[in-house]
Amino acid sequence: AGDNEMQSLLKEKQVLEFLRNKLMKDNNELLTKLQQSESTTEGSDKKITALESENKNIFEKLMEMEMRMKQMSTLQHPALISKPSEEDHNSEKRFTRSEMDKVIREKNLYKEKYLELQEDLSTRYVEVQQESTTNEKSKFWALFNGLFARKRTASEPMTDDRKVAVGQMKKLPDMIKE
Repeated sequence: AGDNEMQSLLKEKQVLEFLRNKLMKDNNELLTKLQQSESTTEGSDKKITALESENKNIFEKLMEMEMRMKQMSTLQHPALISKPSEEDHNSEKRFTRSEMDKVIREKNLYKEKYLELQEDLSTRYVEVQQESTTNEKSKFWALFNGLFARKRTASEPMTDDRKVAVGQMKKLPDMIKE
């Protein structure tokens, strides 16, 4: 009787060690996924910054082209050239209203996309965490629920939980070898 108890305790110890190792492995995998998701967020930030700088460069080129067009039109029609006064030069608008509206709309669009990406990423991360914890808890409790149930007498039939637990205990040596 003492040997049987000792063997069952050793088997339980092996099961617990196996589960501990599996949980540690799953924990490491989750940490790796978290790091990957953080790097993806950083990549999105870099893309947004790059798009904003590209937008700024395009806008500067547009302004430069408009200046060239003005110069060309004044060269073609010298009669239209008049000396601008300092007052006119200071009050001259740098951007037209439509240009400014366009730039602001593009900026808002990029910002909206960025926020959507962040939200999608955070919801996916929460889902992955919930799935992994739920799956691990249910597997753990299903295995040990039958083991720690009340002791049965030899005349009582074995419960389904107990049958599952005993079946998994029999498979344990094969699982440990893997």
